[in-house]
Amino acid sequence: MMKKLIFFVILMVGTISLALAQTKTPVVRHVSSNYSSQSSSINVPTHTFNAQLRKSMNQINKDMKSGKLTQSQAQAARAKVKAIRVQELQYFKANGNKQLNSDQLTKLNQSMAQLSL
Repeated sequence: MMKKLIFFVILMVGTISLALAQTKTPVVRHVSSNYSSQSSSINVPTHTFNAQLRKSMNQINKDMKSGKLTQSQAQAARAKVKAIRVQELQYFKANGNKQLNSDQLTKLNQSMAQLSL
């Protein structure tokens, strides 16, 4: 009986010491306030626009697989979406960063609206 009690006490002490020994590793984030404010306010429309492009491409693929579009119609629609993406990349290059100004975003959204998807 005494051996069982000693074994139980040692087991509990070991379990408690292991539980207390676990500490969280601190995470240090080095983000300048200038960068974080730019990315949160300006990149949101750019990200949203890119999501629309991806959604359009996915919809084209779904429509082709379901038979709503022929292969040639799907290719033409993809070419239009890719042309809009090329224009977006040209805007990025002209701006010197991966952000769009409001005029550029308006033009790209108008181009997306002209797609008949």
